[in-house]
Amino acid sequence: MRHSLAIGLLAAAIPAPEPATASDVQAGHELANQWCTACHVADGASRGADVAPTFHAIANRKDRTPAEMEAWLMGPHPVIPDLKLSRDQIDDLIAYIESLKEQ
Repeated sequence: MRHSLAIGLLAAAIPAPEPATASDVQAGHELANQWCTACHVADGASRGADVAPTFHAIANRKDRTPAEMEAWLMGPHPVIPDLKLSRDQIDDLIAYIESLKEQ
């Protein structure tokens, strides 16, 4: 009985593994620096132009949702070059932008 109690307590003390995320913030940051800095300041290091809103400003807009960003990035826009991003790349880019939200 004591043995099973000890095993149960030990199992409860081991943290569950973090769930796998569908998107990769670091990959999104790299994409932002590769494709978006011609118009946007993409990170706190002030990399990029300031022709369009900064990613920090986009992330902190109260009316902007990840679904709206996805629709924006998937559709053709005269201002945005034809990037041909995959769905995974779009998810990564959105994850990066979302990571800039102020707490």
